[in-house]
Amino acid sequence: MADDGLRPGAPIGVLPPPVWCVGMEGSASTWLFNAVLQVAGAMVPGLPPAVGCYAARAEDIAGLLAPDRLTVIKSHAVGPAAAAVSGVRSRAVFVSLRDPRDCVVSLMLYQARAFASALEAVERSAQACADAVADRMAVVLRYETGFPDQPETLDAIAAALGGTLAPAAREAIFARTRRESIEAEIARFPVRADVYRHPNGDLVDLVTQWHRHHAGRSGQIGRWRHFLDIAQASWIEARFEDWMDRFDYVTEWTRRTTREAPGQTAPEVSDARSRTAPVGG
Repeated sequence: MADDGLRPGAPIGVLPPPVWCVGMEGSASTWLFNAVLQVAGAMVPGLPPAVGCYAARAEDIAGLLAPDRLTVIKSHAVGPAAAAVSGVRSRAVFVSLRDPRDCVVSLMLYQARAFASALEAVERSAQACADAVADRMAVVLRYETGFPDQPETLDAIAAALGGTLAPAAREAIFARTRRESIEAEIARFPVRADVYRHPNGDLVDLVTQWHRHHAGRSGQIGRWRHFLDIAQASWIEARFEDWMDRFDYVTEWTRRTTREAPGQTAPEVSDARSRTAPVGG
């Protein structure tokens, strides 16, 4: 049974502490966001469905919270610590991490970002995640463990929310969060009237935060070795030196004793997207 923050009969008019899903760009953070929403709903079917939202700025958080309903916040560059200045405390914090080299490649391949732009976005999200990990309630999920494909992840989410999942509920949520189910949902975007059509051509479900660019991905780990130039890989490793040490990601192209401190501007290197992707990439 969930505790007071999630159970039916909570005082009317209260703002339940939000659940936070902060993730690195390209770290399965959208999957995590949807899994948390579904687990919360299955734990307390007597309450209205949890409300999900995307937060781009810390100052917007208070306005996103829903009275009398659990709010699940998804963010990349904003974390619970940043929002705490507004008096918003978190009920639970989930943090998704991934090798920053693979994160950069993900943005280059699926969002058509230039290297420098992708690197900047990944840096911002990595810092937010590093801050969030310090939260005493943080549940850290590493992309390389394959957490979206493990039913046990749903149990861990339920435990962090203060309850448990019935076996049938876990089975149903796991089925709905398989890649083929998500791909089928995204395939219907073009014919749905409620899907947001971004000026850049992207299609977005504002409820689930699934984008059209989430379709057609392989989830390959270590793909950066096939797409990044040595200069690009070295640049990422240098910029993320302390972060990679903290979270046990091994550098391959840089050495502490020989490299110089990175500057503020990415080097001029060839765009990895100009090369042909390997089969299955």
